[in-house]
Amino acid sequence: MVEQMIGSRTQVMNGTAHHTKGGLTKKQLMYNKHGRIVSRKKHTMGKKTIKHLYKLGYKPKKGSFKLFKKGHGKSRSKRGGSGMNALSPSPISGIHNTSGVGIQFIAGNAA
Repeated sequence: MVEQMIGSRTQVMNGTAHHTKGGLTKKQLMYNKHGRIVSRKKHTMGKKTIKHLYKLGYKPKKGSFKLFKKGHGKSRSKRGGSGMNALSPSPISGIHNTSGVGIQFIAGNAA
């Protein structure tokens, strides 16, 4: 039996009030994964919006609630420089390349 007509969300969920100040009834409320009482309609709309943003290429960034455009890290060729490490065992021909770190390392002149 409902004791009062208007109450808090908790009172509505417990059955001691008929609806909230905003007019939400027990059928329109639900518990979310954190245990909070939320509007069923707003909850589903929020999930739908996030799903839509993911499809557009947005994702949340750790440490902030903002959504960031998913990007690929810049590749080595776009950043410039060689993709090889100076200490990697690579064939060095010596043609057009006499002052490179690899040659100097082999010669024993590198720091």
